[in-house]
Amino acid sequence: MTTTLSEAELRALAGDDPFVRGSLRKGRRIAAGWSGYGALGWLGIEADGRLGYLSVLGPPDGAARLVAEAVAAVEASDPAPEAVEAHYPAPAAIRVTIPRGAAAYLPGRLELTDPTDWDFRWTQVAPPQQPGEEQAGWAVDDASVATLLAAEHPDSSTQVGDSGVRRWAAIATDASGAVLAGIAADTSGVGGVGHMSGVTVRAHLRGRGYGRALCAWLTRQLLADHDTVTLGVYSHNAAARHLYDRLGYRGEHQCTSGRLVRR
Repeated sequence: MTTTLSEAELRALAGDDPFVRGSLRKGRRIAAGWSGYGALGWLGIEADGRLGYLSVLGPPDGAARLVAEAVAAVEASDPAPEAVEAHYPAPAAIRVTIPRGAAAYLPGRLELTDPTDWDFRWTQVAPPQQPGEEQAGWAVDDASVATLLAAEHPDSSTQVGDSGVRRWAAIATDASGAVLAGIAADTSGVGGVGHMSGVTVRAHLRGRGYGRALCAWLTRQLLADHDTVTLGVYSHNAAARHLYDRLGYRGEHQCTSGRLVRR
C-alpha cells in the first residue's frame, strides 16, 4: 500500500535528488505525494493553477503500482483538493512521467498513450570553456527568440511568454550579435536547482559548435546561482546526448512521459 505524503515529507524522503528538487519551478507546488513499493510520486500544480504531471521515481514495477494507487486515491478523494477538483475532472486522463519500462507493469485498466522517452540529466561542475562562448549572452529581444523558434523548433515545449521562463540565452554568429545562431531558456526554479530547456540552433548552422558553446555558457551562468543544473533530452537524440556528455552532465533518470487513460 502507498502512504500519503506532505510536500515536506516528500522532500525529506527524496533527499537531494535534483528531479524532485527542481520539479517545483517558478510557482509550482505539490498537491499530493505518495510513497510505496520502493517508489515516490507527486502530483504537481502549475503556477497558473493548471494540473501538472504525476511524476514518479523508483523501480518500474513498483512505480507502476504506485501510479495505479495514486490515481485511485485522487479519483476517490471527497472532497477533492481544490486545484484537483477544478483542473482535474477526469483523473484517467492525467499526464504522467514514469520510469522507463514502468508502462509495461500498469494494470489493465490503465494505458499510457502518446509516450515519449527522455532522460533527465544534471551536473554540479562547470563545463570546460568552449570555443565561441564569447558570442553568447542574455537575449535582449524576445521577438528575435520567437522568430528563431518559429522557424526552427515551432513545437518546442518552451516558448517565449511561458510563465516558467526567467530569461533567454542566445549565441550570435559573430561579435556584432546581428544574427542569432541559437537560443536556450533559463527555466530555473526553487530548491537551488537551475534548469536549461528549449535549446535550439538554426538547422544550417548545426555541427559548428554553436550549441555546445551556448549550453556551456548557460550552464556556467546557472551554476553561479544554483548548486545543480538540470536538463531533459530525448533518449533518441544521440547528438544532444553526446554534447551534454562533453559538458559534464552525468546524472540521469530514464523517463517516459505521456497521458494516462482508463480503458
